[in-house]
Amino acid sequence: MGGFLARLLPVLDGFPCDSISHIITLGAPHQSNVVYFDFIMHALYARTNEVWSRCLAASCASSTAAGVDVDGITVTSIAGGGRDHLIETHLTSLHGLVG
Repeated sequence: MGGFLARLLPVLDGFPCDSISHIITLGAPHQSNVVYFDFIMHALYARTNEVWSRCLAASCASSTAAGVDVDGITVTSIAGGGRDHLIETHLTSLHGLVG
């Protein structure tokens, strides 16, 4: 969860995006939450992933104009693989979110 929160920070209003250059995550669910407790968490994942995927697709032009610049942030995700029964591997994928 901490890895997702690190990706969330640049999306927050007023956060200095240039203060992050690398994010290394260990078993973090990036695609969606492992268990949905409420709609707010689902919306948080959707918003964060929308900004990161838009940045990937449009070279951050629209995201930078909105005050969000994740283009200079390197993200590395390390997952447990098939033996990780707590967080399924497909949830830890950064496919479509970072380049």
